[in-house]
Amino acid sequence: MCIGLSLAMQGGCAQPVAVQSEKLSAIKVGMARQEVLEVLGPPQRQEIYGPTEFLIYSADGMSHTALIDFTPIAIVDDHVTGTGRTLYAAVVEAHSRQGEARRNNVALRSEGNPSGR
Repeated sequence: MCIGLSLAMQGGCAQPVAVQSEKLSAIKVGMARQEVLEVLGPPQRQEIYGPTEFLIYSADGMSHTALIDFTPIAIVDDHVTGTGRTLYAAVVEAHSRQGEARRNNVALRSEGNPSGR
């Protein structure tokens, strides 16, 4: 009994981190959104910034929220355009700057300057 249990523990079960890493590495630019869902299942969360939707997955495959250790997958026009936190940060920052520029433009116009300058 102990020998069988020992053997099962040594090599019979894959580690969640290794499985998740393997699945994430299968995601390639150009894949359809549906293909991503077939490989990884539903994301732990989704975020949308302009035309870019991020499907956000737990990097270790165990977190239900994927708030700290996560891998974002960027989707535009129903296809993967990239993955990773560097891309995610760049898109979020660009979207934030666009929103700030719009707010500043509205504020300038409300002060009586229709050109926005």
